[in-house]
Amino acid sequence: MRTKTLLVGIIVLAVLSTGLPSLATEPGLLVQDMNGSTVDVLAMIEGKPALVVMWATWCPHCATAISTIKKIQEEYIDRGLVVAAINPGVRDTLDRTRRYAKAKELSYPVYFDPTRSQAKRYFPFPGVPWFTLIDKDGQVISRGDYVDFEKIEALLTAEEPE
Repeated sequence: MRTKTLLVGIIVLAVLSTGLPSLATEPGLLVQDMNGSTVDVLAMIEGKPALVVMWATWCPHCATAISTIKKIQEEYIDRGLVVAAINPGVRDTLDRTRRYAKAKELSYPVYFDPTRSQAKRYFPFPGVPWFTLIDKDGQVISRGDYVDFEKIEALLTAEEPE
């Protein structure tokens, strides 16, 4: 058990120590929307502040986070924040994701990564839920297993026209 805990700790440190990258120069992140259509998430959020959430249908902490994500969507959409929830496809399917999103009445855009690898390439995460806050220039502001409302507020305040 200690070895497993140590390994998880090393993985988390490796992910967090890679720095906060910019997504501005990355090629597209192609995922599927709930209709099965291909969507380029990076193109969708380009030039806008965004909160990208990695989640899964089988994750109890993700289910708990839904009310927080809905609150963020409601409070900040008028200030330009884009919310995108991506299921990375680990032990999940598009159909299960679609049914879950409908049953939970998710009000924010939900996507599925059928490759099970693209989303992780752009938004490295040690587990779910995982939140990545990005500014309008594609710079990653923060990432972690919780939402930092102060950072969202600071980001949106800094990006408001004077």
